[in-house]
Amino acid sequence: MQAAADEPVVLVVDADTVGRERVVTALEAAAAVVEIESDPRRGRDRLAWPDIDAVVVGHSPPTVDATAFVSSIAETNPQMEAFVVGEDLPEIEAAVFGPTDIDTLVAELLDAVRKRDERRDMDRFDDGDAIEYPNVDESEVEAVVEGKLDRETAADLLHKQQLVESIFTEIPAHVFVKDENGRHRYVSERYFDEDPEAFLDRADPEIPYVAPDHAWRAYGDDRYVIDEGEAILNKEEYLPALDKWNTTSKVPWYHDGEIVGLIGVTHEVTERKERRDELERQNERLRRFANVISHDIRNPLQVATSALELAGEGEEDAFDTVSDALDRIDAIVDDVQKLAKYGQSVIDPEPIDFPELVVQAWGIAGTPDGTLCTEDDLGRIMGDEGPVSQLLENLFRNAVEHGSTDPGESITVRVGSLWVGEERVGFFVADDGPGIPDAERSSVFEAGYSSAADGSGYGLSIVREIADAHGWTIELESSRDGGVRFEIRDVDCMDTNS
Repeated sequence: MQAAADEPVVLVVDADTVGRERVVTALEAAAAVVEIESDPRRGRDRLAWPDIDAVVVGHSPPTVDATAFVSSIAETNPQMEAFVVGEDLPEIEAAVFGPTDIDTLVAELLDAVRKRDERRDMDRFDDGDAIEYPNVDESEVEAVVEGKLDRETAADLLHKQQLVESIFTEIPAHVFVKDENGRHRYVSERYFDEDPEAFLDRADPEIPYVAPDHAWRAYGDDRYVIDEGEAILNKEEYLPALDKWNTTSKVPWYHDGEIVGLIGVTHEVTERKERRDELERQNERLRRFANVISHDIRNPLQVATSALELAGEGEEDAFDTVSDALDRIDAIVDDVQKLAKYGQSVIDPEPIDFPELVVQAWGIAGTPDGTLCTEDDLGRIMGDEGPVSQLLENLFRNAVEHGSTDPGESITVRVGSLWVGEERVGFFVADDGPGIPDAERSSVFEAGYSSAADGSGYGLSIVREIADAHGWTIELESSRDGGVRFEIRDVDCMDTNS
């Protein structure tokens, strides 16, 4: 969502949907634009964008450890306004508020952003010129002009000059040197399509084609390095206009023990970032699979083993227990295979007739006693039809299995589009069942979670894998009929049927 110029953009990182909702409601009531991430890794990635003004972290272990999260961003985002909601936290470098202090948190957050914005004043750059030679004094210049240097010293100076020139002309990275006012003194030539001369004698906010959000964040980092004498190393930065990832390091530039500016280097890491993210996703899948072997399959195996012992003692009813345990193992293995299958990137998404696919999926996973209601605003979407059908089937099956506490009651499932203004951004699947208890909402997408006696616990985990593979986000909300509503966003939507 695009924020207005006077609307702060706040990232809320919290896996606890109930606690998160209180924060989001209060921030939106204060005219802030709120973005939500329940996964800390995705939260750190979002902070690499230049438009985030502040972050609120909900301490909701084990998914989100606020202390670890704040520590992970402190070294590379020292200027980020960070606030934490939680109790009984160890010492942490952020303002910490209890769950009942949300109004105070919002007030202090808005005040901090306002004060930061007041410091973003272009008039500050009219106070002085760029410092031409920060590390040279007149006596050194006179020594060179009057020929007071010996031959070896002069050769060494010439060598270093030519070496520095080679660095700035040949290295395919953005190498830069800034004075103590944050103005560029030297800029490498091979990294930019633009003329590097446009950088010289200017701070980042003074350069016309640098995005303002990125420019001011970079300038804030410059001031931190120069004023505090602390380096910022390997900071990840995302450039939305170019769809590129960079890493930037900045270190203080000293002369005679005094800081006279900074030296920095930026290089593109888009491909490396994508490979690393994919590796992290694969590692997470392996951890989940290991959990299946060590826990989820072991439990029914133990049940089957105990039942066989009873059967050997003549209790024939124990064979039914063995059969049930083996059926559960079979269901778990089947779902784990699906996790492995759908936990891959979508290679070739194509246009899908979504209303038709919804009806087909209900025919597979629905129930004759249930009712499917599709709203008129559904239309085609881009996706991989097989996995998308599996996603719908699992959501329908979840509604059927959990949607009624009374065996005589039928379930009604609604499917419709999600809109932001006039833009269709995704779809929802909602039911009129009893819903999911607040305390369990943060766990429903975890592998092995199930409140049904005969469920494998992997249905919604598979849904999340399929959504992630498509680059979609999925959130759990309450439906208007009191049941569960799954919202799938960031979908590439095409025409509608309306």
